[in-house]
Amino acid sequence: MTHPAAARRGIARRMCEHSLMHARSRGYRAMQFNLVISTNVRAVRLWQSLGFEIVGRLPAAFRHPTHGMSTHL
Repeated sequence: MTHPAAARRGIARRMCEHSLMHARSRGYRAMQFNLVISTNVRAVRLWQSLGFEIVGRLPAAFRHPTHGMSTHL
């Protein structure tokens, strides 16, 4: 997670790329992020661009302060 003031500067991408590189150097062959809120479209797009796939959804698991209860997590 990055601070809103850091948005659109490539910081989240670099953090994820660093995590992947570090995991590979330790012998890991896969990585999983357990929760990305579907209304955070930029984050979802970022993870997918780095090869991650959505493997499950948790309906009504999060109440967004603006969008309300999500039904398609």
